[in-house]
Amino acid sequence: MSSSEFTGHLMHRRRFVQLSAIAAGGIVAGYFNIPASAASTSDENKMANNKAAQTPRFAYVGSRTTKERNARGAGITVYRYAPDTGACALVQTLNDLVNPSFLAFDQTQSHLYCVHGDQSEVSAFAIDSQTGELTKLNTVGTQGKNPVHLSVDPTNTFLAVANYATGSFALLPIQADGSLGAVAHVEYLPGEPGPHKIEQGSSHPHMIPFDPSGRFLVIPDKGLDGIFVYRHGQGARGAGPRHIVFTPDARHAYVVNELDSSVTGYAYEEEKGTLTAKEILSTLPSTFTGNSRAAAIAIAPSGKHLYVSNRGHDSVAIFAINEGGEFVAKGHIPSQGRKPRFMNLTPDGARLFVANEETDDIVAFDVDASSGGLAANGQTIKTGSPPWAGVPTLFELLNSPTFWLAVAQIIAIDILLGGDNAVVIALACRKLPEAQRNRAIIGGALGAIVLRIVMIFFALQLLALPCLKLIGAALLLWIGIKMLIPEEEGAHDNLAASPRLLDNVVAVAGASNGRLELVIFGIVVSIPIIIWGSKLVLHFMDRFPLVITLGAALLGWIAGSMAVSDVALPSLPSWSHYAAGFAGAMLVLIVGKLVSRRQRGNCDTSPGHEKVLAQRDAATGKLGGVSVALANELAKELGVAVKLTSYDAAGKVFAALESGTWDLAFLAIEPVRAEKIAFSSPYVSIDGTYLVREESLYQSASDLDAQGLRISVGQGAAYDLYLSRTLRHAELVRGETSASAVDLFLELELQAAAGVRQPLERYASAHSGVRVLADNFTEIRQAMAVPKARKIAAEYIEDFISRLVGNGFVARALADSGQSDARVASPIVRLAPK
Repeated sequence: MSSSEFTGHLMHRRRFVQLSAIAAGGIVAGYFNIPASAASTSDENKMANNKAAQTPRFAYVGSRTTKERNARGAGITVYRYAPDTGACALVQTLNDLVNPSFLAFDQTQSHLYCVHGDQSEVSAFAIDSQTGELTKLNTVGTQGKNPVHLSVDPTNTFLAVANYATGSFALLPIQADGSLGAVAHVEYLPGEPGPHKIEQGSSHPHMIPFDPSGRFLVIPDKGLDGIFVYRHGQGARGAGPRHIVFTPDARHAYVVNELDSSVTGYAYEEEKGTLTAKEILSTLPSTFTGNSRAAAIAIAPSGKHLYVSNRGHDSVAIFAINEGGEFVAKGHIPSQGRKPRFMNLTPDGARLFVANEETDDIVAFDVDASSGGLAANGQTIKTGSPPWAGVPTLFELLNSPTFWLAVAQIIAIDILLGGDNAVVIALACRKLPEAQRNRAIIGGALGAIVLRIVMIFFALQLLALPCLKLIGAALLLWIGIKMLIPEEEGAHDNLAASPRLLDNVVAVAGASNGRLELVIFGIVVSIPIIIWGSKLVLHFMDRFPLVITLGAALLGWIAGSMAVSDVALPSLPSWSHYAAGFAGAMLVLIVGKLVSRRQRGNCDTSPGHEKVLAQRDAATGKLGGVSVALANELAKELGVAVKLTSYDAAGKVFAALESGTWDLAFLAIEPVRAEKIAFSSPYVSIDGTYLVREESLYQSASDLDAQGLRISVGQGAAYDLYLSRTLRHAELVRGETSASAVDLFLELELQAAAGVRQPLERYASAHSGVRVLADNFTEIRQAMAVPKARKIAAEYIEDFISRLVGNGFVARALADSGQSDARVASPIVRLAPK
């Protein structure tokens, strides 16, 4: 049955009359109870108003009560209210109720009804007209989850209930004694969810009043960005309509939009039940830059003033309404507490009561009838946990699949891209005593969390600007593609580890969809996993490379979804977010694989390019060798991921030190380098010698230091630095790399090419006309290196190398890589800072 059929059905069965008093409940259950005997005719109503000071009035306060809500409420509390002084005195407390978070009177004000938030039930109570006390009649189900609002139709025949979690509303018959019958009708609200991934995953009706004529149910749907009447009236995407009020003449309506803190003014055609949007105003000051959500809305009995509460800014916004229904902001007044979720005007409009959930109080304000201004009168009721539903509560979040999807994305991103935190913490804490080490690890983890949150906070602010989400999406696509490309790792003296903090920050900001609380939750969970579980994660990623592929696809998905949500683009249907996410994931996978395949094809080099300490398999592109083995063992010991970067010349590694490109490198020990680099003890010794022509008369390395001789070298290599210091007469001709030094030797017809013995011998065995001298001009000692200022890291790598040389790891790695002719280094005095 459609919503229009439902309304028509009601009109056939009942003649609706003017809705005189919807007792909007929640924190203060709408209006204050006046005995039914004093409200039978208009004349009697006037008499009752004249005797208001003597007539007993009562306030009914609902609250949240469960641990899941972190609530402190008692249930329903009843207060006697003195209109002349504004004083309230406690009359009754009903403690055995679960989350009575919204209340409503029937039309005679002789019965009260409440929802049970986060549950699936509503309850009915009889009101004692003299004492104000409540007597429970019954509790019935709503055939939905998390009822948040209810109202009684003008004929006192039906109770309408909005089920927030299941996107439905229910109609329950009211029995003669005021109790409730079983659900007579359930209607699910159809439509397309709004763009907010967490709060607009499906329909979320937040209010269900009848219009002033009593003929239509008007339902603001926060999840679908729409208002249901006879038909669905579309609102601004991402606004999240929450509550609605009408002017006394029923010509205008005003809807408070929770998610973007705004109010939309509508022209209302009572006969047709249609709403036409006219204008939208913000509920916040233009200078406010923090996080806030609009909550309650109230209109003065005169129809000249409108009030909206702001949770976050913690204020009440005041608007003036003219005869044509246009409204203008007049100012803001503090709510005198935190998170004002609900508020209500007394029937005469003289006082406004504001419920601050986080500070457990209800604050009374006097209302200036002419200006609409508010002034706190000093009257405050203390009560536990008046309802609040701004940022999703823990219970709502834990029951939201979209929340868990976003959290899973953030955790996956942190594990894939956040290993640099563990490197820093491990290096800094390893040498500390056990007791101090544990405290330092915890402190380091907390520091990592704070640093990431601060950086992501600023990233979220930037991503709210036009076109910056498009830029961020492009960066995420590049990060995802980069994950699939094999790193240029492991060449001789060139391995370096680099952090991925920027990658991590942008990716998490994109996955969080602008929600800082999601970021905090995800990072708090993932940082301990990174620090204490990285060994397991790394092993899993090594064993199942598909994990890396899925991670790259995830970044592509986030990039696509981020791009289409940029504020510079027009509003797009929700399916476009999924389509863009899929397209982003496929783009990353296709481009990444193509580039990866091409890069592997370019790695098939001549024998002159092969290294003693690291070699790339020509068929698979996979790196091996003693330096690669040491890098992997170090990563395993620290429980971190290491990014390996390849340089084709040792001199380029040393030059990259200034730019901070690497944190750890494998380099030959040289005094010139030791001015800026701290070395470990050597782990491998290799020989520096010469390649000469077969017919050459040179038999010894010492023969090549003579006037007029020219020798090619790889610029910046350890043997280049050594020969630059020791040769007295021969001239050095420098090629860009060690391989190019051999090319220069042949092309320029030089007397010799200097280099490492093993690759020179392999070259000589594959090419006729050249040979390698039998002796050496130096011993090249390979070591691990860190920037000189990192003393803790220097101590760590010294201990690491000493252990792996001593336990035979280095010797086994040399043998496994086919370099058994290379030598494990003997101990020497390190060239490192003290």
